[in-house]
Amino acid sequence: MNNQKALRLLKKYCEQVKIELSNNLEANIDIDRLAEGYDFELNIHRTDFEDCCQDLFDKCFPPITQALEDANLQKEDIDEIVLVGGSTRIPKIQEKLKDYFNGKELSKKINSDEAVAEGATIQAQLIKDGKINDTIKFIDINPISLGIGDAFDIMNIMIPKNTPIPFKITQVYTTLHDNQTKVIFPVYQGEGKSTKDNYYLDEITINGLRKAPAGEVKFNVTMEMDENGILKVDAQEIDGKLHGEIRIESVNNLTKKQINKFKEQEFNFEYQDLMNKQRAKAIQNLKNYINEQKEVIKNYEKIKKELILKKFKETENFMKDMNLNSIDINNKKIELESYINNL
Repeated sequence: MNNQKALRLLKKYCEQVKIELSNNLEANIDIDRLAEGYDFELNIHRTDFEDCCQDLFDKCFPPITQALEDANLQKEDIDEIVLVGGSTRIPKIQEKLKDYFNGKELSKKINSDEAVAEGATIQAQLIKDGKINDTIKFIDINPISLGIGDAFDIMNIMIPKNTPIPFKITQVYTTLHDNQTKVIFPVYQGEGKSTKDNYYLDEITINGLRKAPAGEVKFNVTMEMDENGILKVDAQEIDGKLHGEIRIESVNNLTKKQINKFKEQEFNFEYQDLMNKQRAKAIQNLKNYINEQKEVIKNYEKIKKELILKKFKETENFMKDMNLNSIDINNKKIELESYINNL
């Protein structure tokens, strides 16, 4: 549909339905003259809504896992689970969130629409007359990872995101080729595994390396950030005199749009990793089932056995499709089980 007015109207009604389904099992959309010559009417059940949004619900949890890891916390360390934002009223999200935290009850003392504003108010209360309350300690952190790009455009993270400021970290880098006479240490900011997905800051170039086998010439590369957020990157040849350094003052002056881009990028990587793990687990379960059934059908009559083996072959070919997700594969297993049981 290219009718933008109709799409905006439909989106408005869908938002109302989402809210209604948080309180009721069914909701209706009834729009007269949605588009020229078209009325629109739809009855939707909560389970239909949940099925449609399942992949979006799943996307809520990798960031929670990452936040716990960043804070060095386990699920059991969480005292209260505070719901923030209107979408946390969706029963399925609350159910999945409760399951994620092993059955822990969700805190509903704070209005989810007002949680952010209430948190900002509490934060403001800690700071009075421009002075920070002495009982509260504020720690600045490096919000986005910093690293060095290698010759294969891989991002080697030296300073992970959420590292407290100030910091100083050193890693050893070596030459990659025989008789290499120049080395470059490009500095990037971001969460992408490839440098092309990250933000280029600056680079150190060192010429005049002595000719030697690959890996023999080594450098200590140091990243150091002071309390003012100024980053210094230093590359010092080990057992040699070659040296280079740069100073970057704008490392933490990213716009909100850039920071959100990196966070979205990191989330997409984590979500894809989760989907790949779920897919691999589903495939293994299906393969295990087929192998178990191959033993079971050994004593079946010939015709029945051949039908089942043919079905196994079809299923094995089905699993070669790299576009399948875990839901597709689990449904295939259910279909195969039903076929065998009803044969």
